[in-house]
Amino acid sequence: MELEEKARTSIAHIDNLFTESTSDLITDDKYGFIEGALIETLVQGGQKKHDISRRIDNVLTHNVFSLPLFFSIILLVFYFTFSIGGYPVAWLESLFDLANGGLARLLPEGIFRDLVTQGIIPGVGAVAVFLPNIIILFLFISFLEDTGYMARTAFIVDRIMHRAGLHGKSFIPLLIGFGCNVPAIMATRTIEDRRNRLLTMSIIPFVSCSARLPVYVLFISAFFSSWKPLVLFSLYLTGIIMAWLTAILFGKLLFNKTETPFVMELPPYRLPTPKAIFQHMWFKTWYFIKKMGGVILFASVIIWALGYFPTGIEYSGKITEHEEVIPDGNVPVREPVQIENSYIGRLGKWIHPIFKPLGFDWKMSVSILTGLPAKEIIVSTLGVLYQADDGFEAKGNAFKGSEEEIFKDRSMLRAFSFMIFTLLYFPCIGTLAVMRKESGSLRWTLLTLGYTTLVAWITSFLIFQGGSIFV
Repeated sequence: MELEEKARTSIAHIDNLFTESTSDLITDDKYGFIEGALIETLVQGGQKKHDISRRIDNVLTHNVFSLPLFFSIILLVFYFTFSIGGYPVAWLESLFDLANGGLARLLPEGIFRDLVTQGIIPGVGAVAVFLPNIIILFLFISFLEDTGYMARTAFIVDRIMHRAGLHGKSFIPLLIGFGCNVPAIMATRTIEDRRNRLLTMSIIPFVSCSARLPVYVLFISAFFSSWKPLVLFSLYLTGIIMAWLTAILFGKLLFNKTETPFVMELPPYRLPTPKAIFQHMWFKTWYFIKKMGGVILFASVIIWALGYFPTGIEYSGKITEHEEVIPDGNVPVREPVQIENSYIGRLGKWIHPIFKPLGFDWKMSVSILTGLPAKEIIVSTLGVLYQADDGFEAKGNAFKGSEEEIFKDRSMLRAFSFMIFTLLYFPCIGTLAVMRKESGSLRWTLLTLGYTTLVAWITSFLIFQGGSIFV
């Protein structure tokens, strides 16, 4: 007992002297001793590849320059994602427009033609047109992973994570979460301590997975043509900040703060082969394509049916003036009779008061609910619902007008508010199911569903209402 008391006293004294924890300092000293011993005894043979990696690390993992370099690299990736991907996206839009118009002329009039031209093509096409952007993003991410740089990012952010009370091993699941939250939750198995594992699970939903990317690309392309990379970067950064703040809050309220030094072998830098990059990129892209042919196609049919029925209300082509007036203008919203009185229209009007303070119309509101199975379905829902007004256009078909008009009616704020809500609100069903299994707690899963949605609503509310004061 006397020895333990002396140890605790010494640890407290060291913690007061240094910003790092005692365990981190001991670990650094151990590796410093090992490095010094190797310098005095190890004889290098052949080419000194490790020296080259060390020189690169001196720059990329520098205490001061590492984070600005990391952010610059990510911004550059986002820039090329939009600049290069813009051309094939435009071609795909024209292709889907052509296919939709051709099928509308060839197919006999009836419910099947309406299903194809108003449901399947707008729903699946609204997601499919952004496949080039996703392929390009996956291409760059695969390159960074294969070079060995992504492994360095774990050490770049490790000190920041420790300040939030996160385990050093938490970074690996969080990194996986940028691809998909489901395997990210499963990757928390590598964290031995249950409390750290639950804390990591609780913040993974704030990490923006690839399923949210089509939503971002749709709204960014329609509203933020001059600032595409910056807006996309701000969304990813917002998710990271929210995860960090949540970790701090939960660490103080629900968990005891326990830290363990993060030790990881850094691989040497390598120049990846085109074959390896293509294989990694194709594996991630194929998962997205399978989703389009499965859950997104199915959801598009369901959404179309909910907007098509009941058939007792025939669409006469007349436009009825909805009683709701946009908050900053005198022009009433104009909705087609059929879609307004359909099942999905009634559902949207019922839940609209919840989302109205965030700047959403009823179609945007109902798309939030349809995103529960998979976030890509949000784009499919918007594609199906808005094409009923203006005809099918895959990119921002509901969001037309010059930048001045968009600015005047606060559409930019609405768009950014919607993207933030999509980023932060409850994860997909697959993520919730895996979280229930890995945590072994239904209450924890329901808590995750509740607090993520609450955080999303409050953040979007502050963005739209606060921004409206200045616009």
